[in-house]
Amino acid sequence: MFRSALPLLSSIIGTASATYVFTTLCFSIASINGKSMQPELNITGGNTDIVLVNHIPLQITQIRVPERGRVAVIRSPTDPQKTVIKRIIAVENETIIPREDKIYVYKKNHVPFMEEEPILIPKGHCWVEGDNAASSTDSNSFGAIPVALIQGYAEYVIYPHQRSISNTIPKETRK
Repeated sequence: MFRSALPLLSSIIGTASATYVFTTLCFSIASINGKSMQPELNITGGNTDIVLVNHIPLQITQIRVPERGRVAVIRSPTDPQKTVIKRIIAVENETIIPREDKIYVYKKNHVPFMEEEPILIPKGHCWVEGDNAASSTDSNSFGAIPVALIQGYAEYVIYPHQRSISNTIPKETRK
């Protein structure tokens, strides 16, 4: 009896292993909740979009320099158990001024600085923001994030309305 179950068990283990590798290194599906990326995501007001996440660019590049404008799925810098989705606004060696609607932000050493003060993005880091400033906790709150926190790029909305995700920074996000 055990010998007849062995091929089935082997098949299940092989399928599970291939699925794990595929969803970790190639593509996965993610549920996007909240309003921080409106109007790009959750435009129907239902607060949930299902997106295709592409992990391949992170696997094939030796130097992990993200592309400005891409929507990234990121391990939360404030809670490692959670993931967040934000748009990459600036990359290493670029200077950025935090959004005007923020009172202050914190540098890495937790010393506050005023919003008019330009920030040089350090090597191996990037600046991320939600498209909807009023509903987003982003780099304006926690500063530049390590590129290593990027898990993949949201490429395509699968549900509720199929469409590609824009890699252009909306004018409303950055004036």
